[in-house]
Formats: sequence, C-alpha cells, structure tokens
Amino acid sequence: MSDSDKQSYLDYKKRAPRSFRALECNVTGGYGALKAIVVDISRTGALISVLDQKFAREHEQNQLIVYTGRVFSHFATGITLDLANEKIVRASDVVRVSTYCGSADGINLIGVEFHDELTQAECEQLEIEFTDDGPSMEPLADALERRAAAEPKPPQAKPVG
Repeated sequence: MSDSDKQSYLDYKKRAPRSFRALECNVTGGYGALKAIVVDISRTGALISVLDQKFAREHEQNQLIVYTGRVFSHFATGITLDLANEKIVRASDVVRVSTYCGSADGINLIGVEFHDELTQAECEQLEIEFTDDGPSMEPLADALERRAAAEPKPPQAKPVG
C-alpha cells in the first residue's frame, strides 16, 4: 500500500487506518436507495459522497446545514452501505456530515460507522489495512470522569475565626 493510498479526507486520528478508495456503492435509508461513492474507507467505517441529484442537489452544494438535515431525515434509522461490485454489505450509523473543501465547490461527505467491522478477508479484498491495535474510543462520560480524577484540586480556603 503506497502512502497516497493511506491519505484520508479527514486527517485526524480514527479508530482504524483509513484508505482513499473510489468505490461505487448504493446507500439505503428510510426513503430508498441512492447512488453514491465511497471515497475513504477503513475496517470500521467509511466516508461517502452521494451522487444521486435527487438527494445531493447541486445548488445546495455549499449549504451544509440543509444537507445535514436531509441526511439525518433520510438515514434516521441507519444507513445500509452496499458495495455491489465487491459483494460487501454493511449496516451502519451516520456519525458525521462534513464538507471537504479541497475542490472549488466542495464535496459533502457522510461519515458512517459499521455495525460490524469488515473482516480481514474483506479488508484484503478492498486492499485496505486490517489492524486490531487502533486507539480505543472510550465513552465520553468515562473519559471526562478519568480526566476530572487526574486533575489537581485547587486549594480550599480556610475558615477565618
């Protein structure tokens, strides 16, 4: 795998290494199936760009709030990602909606987390890394509690008198 294959549209730390791929797919939500393309994928999730103009309206390309509302309405109960050419299907949850501004108009992206991670065989089929040593994503409440316990307490004022 070359370094360019390891590039990601979102370059901050993820649970698993992501790889740039252009994979045609269908995404299914509450109102039916839409044509899309996976632009970034790992064993735990993917970034998707919806191509279907009924959903990804060109005149709303830079209106992320409007697009996000449509995403969460259409995929309120989850999103099924079907990589038909690869014969891989995954039930997923939408975890983020963002705009990649590397192009003149920007690209609206939907980040999904798979309910069941890709298997090692599926990762090999897609030519992406399969690792079990990604950073753990502890629940937010646990992280905040652990952080609060580690912080030094300010000195308490002594009562006068």
